[in-house]
Amino acid sequence: MPLSRAGRVWTSEIRLIRRKATFTQAAKVIAPGLVDKTQGVLATPFLLNTPEMRQLGVRYVFFRKDCNEQCGPLQIIQVCYGTPHLDHEIGEQLGGYRVLVDAGPKSPRRLYLGHAPGHPTRPYFYPPHMHRVEQLEDRIRLADVVGAARRQEQLFCEVACVCIRHHGGNHDKVTEGVSYGWNDFGNVRIPRPNGPIGVDLEARQGVSARFRKIVRREFQNYADNLIDW
Repeated sequence: MPLSRAGRVWTSEIRLIRRKATFTQAAKVIAPGLVDKTQGVLATPFLLNTPEMRQLGVRYVFFRKDCNEQCGPLQIIQVCYGTPHLDHEIGEQLGGYRVLVDAGPKSPRRLYLGHAPGHPTRPYFYPPHMHRVEQLEDRIRLADVVGAARRQEQLFCEVACVCIRHHGGNHDKVTEGVSYGWNDFGNVRIPRPNGPIGVDLEARQGVSARFRKIVRREFQNYADNLIDW
């Protein structure tokens, strides 16, 4: 379909098509197989519009930092760690918690829901159809509702924003991190173990040593050779 304009501005439909095409092409460089499978799918941004979604939901915006025109898209890496799940075994044991890379090969989303991984060889959280919605030119939005918090006495998440092929190189780069979590089966918000009760989210410049260890357990080559922490 050729691009056209109605009057002096792009119509909403054309703007959506252009935006989808732009990020589909960017994602094809990273994961052509996955992009082909989700080419016609465009996820719908969700709203935290019920008490339950507000209690278990998180939205945060990461902006580009120290980027130039040679940088690739932004992506998100999310790890989770917590007490055992009431319904099934998740992740691996590390330092008193069950740990996993969310959307990775050992995540409940992959093992029990049958969803495709965020990426076949990298620990990215968003598959292409979600990435097309949540990434904009200068930012990427974290959007998550963590229903598993109702099935684990404690559950914590740590998220990194990464710039893919930072400055045109062969490494990704962490630009910012946030953490959030719950005690008492999702009833008490707490951003990290022994953190301040009632705080929904904490932002930081980087990621923790625990985050790096969790990623390395599932994606060793990426953690050792393909990202600057």
